[in-house]
Amino acid sequence: MSYTNLHYHISFSSKNRAALMDETVMPRLCQYFGGIIRELDGTLLLSNGPADHIHLAVNLSPKLALADFLRTIKTNTSRWIHQNFTQLGDFHWQYS
Repeated sequence: MSYTNLHYHISFSSKNRAALMDETVMPRLCQYFGGIIRELDGTLLLSNGPADHIHLAVNLSPKLALADFLRTIKTNTSRWIHQNFTQLGDFHWQYS
């Protein structure tokens, strides 16, 4: 029997460090991150950040590659931001 416990501190920014995630966006965005991470069999331990980037403390399943995790959360949150905050039409995550 083996035990795997993968904790990550992940940080990524909006494209060109644009300060677009204000106090109306960030709390809802952090909740949305939590839902996506739960769907991926992970646990969001903590999320927050200033208006130009996000910090995530997560526990992830060893079945999921970190690159796949990042692609999934960036794609889904970007789409969600465009659907729910139409005034942020220029929002994109920085390419990593």
